Amino acid sequence: MDGDADRETLVGRLERILRRLGHDPCAFSFLAYTGSLGGDFNRHVRARCAVRPLLLPDGWTNRDEPDPGAPLGLAEFTLAGRTGYLYADFVPDSLGPSLLVVAAAPRGPWVEDLRTEFLRARARSFEGSRFAYKNGCWTRFEPEPARFADLLANPDFLEDFRGNVDHFFGARGYFERNRLPYRRGFLLCGPPGNGKTLLLRVLAQEYPAVAFVVFGEGQRNPDDDDLDAFFDNCPLGKDTPRFLVFEDLDSLFGEQRISLSHFLNRIDGLKPLAGTLLLATTNRPEAVDPALIRRPSRFDRVWRLGDPPYALRRSYLLRLFGEEATGLREGIDAAARDSEGFSFAMIREVFLSAGVLAHAAKAPAVHSEHLRLAVDRMREQDAFTRRPAELSPEPVGFRVGAEEPAETAAGKGAEAPPPA
Repeated sequence: MDGDADRETLVGRLERILRRLGHDPCAFSFLAYTGSLGGDFNRHVRARCAVRPLLLPDGWTNRDEPDPGAPLGLAEFTLAGRTGYLYADFVPDSLGPSLLVVAAAPRGPWVEDLRTEFLRARARSFEGSRFAYKNGCWTRFEPEPARFADLLANPDFLEDFRGNVDHFFGARGYFERNRLPYRRGFLLCGPPGNGKTLLLRVLAQEYPAVAFVVFGEGQRNPDDDDLDAFFDNCPLGKDTPRFLVFEDLDSLFGEQRISLSHFLNRIDGLKPLAGTLLLATTNRPEAVDPALIRRPSRFDRVWRLGDPPYALRRSYLLRLFGEEATGLREGIDAAARDSEGFSFAMIREVFLSAGVLAHAAKAPAVHSEHLRLAVDRMREQDAFTRRPAELSPEPVGFRVGAEEPAETAAGKGAEAPPPA
């Protein structure tokens, strides 16, 4: 069901209840919220006002959900010495039942006070939070621990990137004095497996006072409506500092997805994104429209996180092996030298595969030969996944029908004996 239609349906139900209770619905103002916002509003009213359960009037049937259960259903509350009514129910949704909450409060300035107080309290509760928007819902999450010290990257890049982030959140006055919009956009690009997502986790961990908001993580084919909901319903105060994160930027746009023009209007548009640092990642910068990637003030800085050079590959292997690295220096040096073009993720798999080989050989520790073989296998795998048709010309399948004739001593190609 459409969200606006859901609200109208539930408001209509509450209006009928008010009539059965002897009230004129025109004497009430209605506040309606859905999804996680509805749940938060339900809890806010119950904590803020004296709420008492109210039995449904005789003869009234809740057709969608006969037994919504506590604390859902119908209740009355006191606001500014006057009685209001709170009704919560589930409405059908393509992803399952969605909570929808409506409050009917006697008309007066206290209604706007209740609404404003609720939205401000909710915004405060999200300050410094980490949460994601997906399929119409806001969900909090805790990022896996990660620090700048965990990163292996070009030190010049790290200094430049971190300096830009620190300057943005620490120098608001600089933007205001120079009459510059207080927003920036950073794009991280490069082949997969080289730390773009890890760097985002680091930001979520290292800047606890800055809200970290992720768009559509794992959602298939988000569209313009999802983008509008992401920007318009973000549960943060207007000036709350935040990261807004879009992973795999190149995959967002297309038919029945987000239109590029709409995305540009939202990040450039009439509603300024004050205090916002827009972050995006892409594995394919060539697939990103030049209107985004080559236009400062949309993405002001673009950094490429490429495959690590020899020194970083070696440092990563030394870190992975830890104390075991002492007796494996030559093998690690050779593996780092022979893994040109490997990503960090591939180097990690070399480490794991070497351990598997050592375990299979019942060796007490990884030897240089295990590392060499692991590098060779990873290189073969990389080549195979890049050019499967070239390296796998023989068909693979299952035999159907009669058994093939038995091979003779002359070999598989020998002629089978005639039937008896």
